[in-house]
Amino acid sequence: MKARIARLLESRAIIAVSAVLAVVLLLPTLTVGFMMDDYAQLLWLKGGPQTGGRPGRIWDMFAFLGTENAPFRTAIDKGFCPWWTNPELKLAFLRPVTSLTHALDHSLFPNSPALMRLESLLMYAVVVIVIGLLYRRISKATVAAGLAIWMYALDDAHAVTASWISNRNAVIAAIFGFGALYLFDRGAREGDKRARMLAPVLFALGLLSAEAAAATLGYLVAHAVWMQKERWQRRVMTLAPFFGVVVVWTAVYKLGGYGAWGGEFYIDPGREPVRFFGALAQRLPVLLHGQLSFPPSDMWMLVPFDKHVLAFVVLLVTVLLGAVVLVFGLRRTNENAFYATGMLLALVPVCATFPGDRLLLFAGFGAFGLIGDFLTAPRDELTHARRFVVRGAAGYFIVLHVVLTPFVFYPGRTLQLAHMLHDPIERADASYPKSAELVGKTLIVVNGPDFLIPEYGLVTRARRDEPLPDFFRLLTIATQGRVMVRRTGERTLEVVQTKGFFHEPFSMVFRKADKPLQLGEQVKIAGMTATAKAYTSDRKRIGAVEFELDAPLEDPRYVWVSWRTTKFEPFVVPAVGEEVEIPAIDYQVALQGE
Repeated sequence: MKARIARLLESRAIIAVSAVLAVVLLLPTLTVGFMMDDYAQLLWLKGGPQTGGRPGRIWDMFAFLGTENAPFRTAIDKGFCPWWTNPELKLAFLRPVTSLTHALDHSLFPNSPALMRLESLLMYAVVVIVIGLLYRRISKATVAAGLAIWMYALDDAHAVTASWISNRNAVIAAIFGFGALYLFDRGAREGDKRARMLAPVLFALGLLSAEAAAATLGYLVAHAVWMQKERWQRRVMTLAPFFGVVVVWTAVYKLGGYGAWGGEFYIDPGREPVRFFGALAQRLPVLLHGQLSFPPSDMWMLVPFDKHVLAFVVLLVTVLLGAVVLVFGLRRTNENAFYATGMLLALVPVCATFPGDRLLLFAGFGAFGLIGDFLTAPRDELTHARRFVVRGAAGYFIVLHVVLTPFVFYPGRTLQLAHMLHDPIERADASYPKSAELVGKTLIVVNGPDFLIPEYGLVTRARRDEPLPDFFRLLTIATQGRVMVRRTGERTLEVVQTKGFFHEPFSMVFRKADKPLQLGEQVKIAGMTATAKAYTSDRKRIGAVEFELDAPLEDPRYVWVSWRTTKFEPFVVPAVGEEVEIPAIDYQVALQGE
């Protein structure tokens, strides 16, 4: 039995088996509808409201928010962005290749998430094939390479990206990025001139698919350092075309007005290098831990801000111990040095955004190359103590990455997450008042689980050509502490949070932590003024905000709702001088349902 498994792992068949199984195990996700950002993309392709103020170009659908002109202000006034949005916020990504694939989907099968998702899954199968060929070039036809292919193909971190339609950009970037690396290896080590010429072209296409393709450069540098034998000048010259592509791409990116800044979710390394390196020191260990072990790096988003230091120390110690164990058990080869260096360098650019497993498509190549070697390396020369530690770690990796992840986490976690990104939006849509009741009205959500669920609950109606309210207002997102709603006047309502406004990370997509609301600061948007009235008891955040509307709160132009447990319910505005307490939202329950 062991001999048969070894022969399979050493053969090219392991590539096909892994690619097919990667798709088959995710077929149940075809029954799930659109997920989160999918709704916004569909509305965009249908010619719906543009929040970024850019014309509806089919190759430019990832320019979400921009500050160049009046439509961005209109987006805030209408409610496409929350009232606390930083007026300098920009979220505009240059991804024409990916945009065109979505436009093609919309043209061929506009109302079929199953076909769109199947297309993305087949694209991921292509990634697995390219990865398989790369492993066999770097690690040869070995059991280690076969294990690496198997673990990469069936890693649950990749499954989420592969099955999320609007996250297809990362999959396409991986196809082109790893394709460029494959050709680069052929050109550098075999002298294949055609491969040498095509590699930078694929790299450029990767960058035009998603910024994640910049991670390819980490492996290219690692390859020049560890895999090539020529003089250093020659090695540098092999990299020159790729750095040239980056220079041109960066120039086009900046001149075109693309970029991401003004919020806490994304950091522009060129614009804020100090802030980026600070984030790098925190996020790199989080991503490494999510790549090599469990739980996934997405859990970092759910760690309360006041627990970040403790959680980070635990993660850092775990990662360092894991690194020591890997060093004990790995063979000292140039191939392993290439995998390790490439993995670390590939993680650097993705640290510009919040940690999440969706960012690990590129780092996984190096990580599983190392783990594959770790599981097959000889132990005879190790001391008894080191051998005990290495065998224990090997057993852990086998259980986690070879057995549990492919058959439990890969399909199970992905299907669960797909429902978590779909079901709450459908529940929001179903629990809102009927569209006819919102015509000409302002829909006011007192408390929501995040900003996207309430907004996409309306967007899905627009996709069905149902009328939307004139304005949408989300007053607060409270997932912790106590929330008091106090009527302070005929046209004013004060919301008081013991944990403070913006105590959870999703609010900070729209505003930077170093630009908090100040006491007495007013934010004026169409028909509403928000005034920061008081700090929390620890004075770390604004704890009370008063909202003043243009008309009495009972005016029929206002429709009031608030999220309770798993859906929206009508909210009864208290009388002047009275207050009511509303429950903080359990975000996991809001996503998963009861």
